[in-house]
Amino acid sequence: MLGYPKFRLAESDRQALVEAERMPAKKSCSFTGDLAMNDHMADVRMLSIETDAADADDAVAALSRKHGLSGYDAAYLETAIRRRAKLATLDKELARAAADEGVSSDL
Repeated sequence: MLGYPKFRLAESDRQALVEAERMPAKKSCSFTGDLAMNDHMADVRMLSIETDAADADDAVAALSRKHGLSGYDAAYLETAIRRRAKLATLDKELARAAADEGVSSDL
């Protein structure tokens, strides 16, 4: 899922969201961990998250090669370029690549 959220999810929350979307719905919870995950995912689902269904694989690969970025970082950069959005990052290499592409970023 590539998204441009109205807020930033922590990596662990993003991973939990991805895993929960892949899991079939459970009719009952067998242990406390399931209950905690269900509560957490209910909270996450209440947040306003936009997903991005653009087919940008070629652009992401080109940005990755050009700037030496991971595919994950290049995907966020491609999204910011296409949406003419500011990129929020603490990663200096990603911020440098964003600047090279004319995207402003917050460090």
